[in-house]
Amino acid sequence: MMLKHTKLILLLAFFAVLEGANAQFDFDFGLGIFDFLKKDEETPAPTKAPTKAPTKAPTPKPTMAPEPDDSFGFLYSIVDGQKWCVTASNGVRKGAVVEIKLCRFNTKPLSQLWKFQNGKFKSANDPEQCLTVAADRQYARVRMAPCSVEGNMNQFIYDSSTQDVIRVRGNREQCLTNQGAVADAGDPLLIDNCDKQWEKFLFKFRESADARY
Repeated sequence: MMLKHTKLILLLAFFAVLEGANAQFDFDFGLGIFDFLKKDEETPAPTKAPTKAPTKAPTPKPTMAPEPDDSFGFLYSIVDGQKWCVTASNGVRKGAVVEIKLCRFNTKPLSQLWKFQNGKFKSANDPEQCLTVAADRQYARVRMAPCSVEGNMNQFIYDSSTQDVIRVRGNREQCLTNQGAVADAGDPLLIDNCDKQWEKFLFKFRESADARY
């Protein structure tokens, strides 16, 4: 609106100058100026293209770990009426200490699932990692190590069809058990003399699909 009034004032001033100067007014020229100003008013201002909002990349869905087959199961001892499972609670990296924890039969965590195959206990977290005795001596701890490690300290003699001791093939006088006279959550798994025959030396194995625990 302000621009329109300004142009009108300029046009009137132009006419006044011509009349005051007593000059001959070219009517066609004046009309040309008037049309030019009119067209200029009718020309719409350029409009900006709408700015598009940036497209967000879709959030990737987390990859779920595949469930182990039913041949994986719980390896546990029964001490004072409670069931204590061999648990890879520190992961399955080489050298990780294996512990006992109360069994979680309902949730079936991979850290408590094992497969006894060719004398080796393979982890459901990574079937290429096995229970391995760190040294050939009493009280040596059981750790995780690649199943391909040579030697027989990662091989065991065990009858998985019953409740039995688990002997180390490399030293058959040594069996798996937990540290301490009783069982407590987080006790490291180690080897000790098999002749003690306490209940914490006796292990049962049940496949994860078997509900009879």
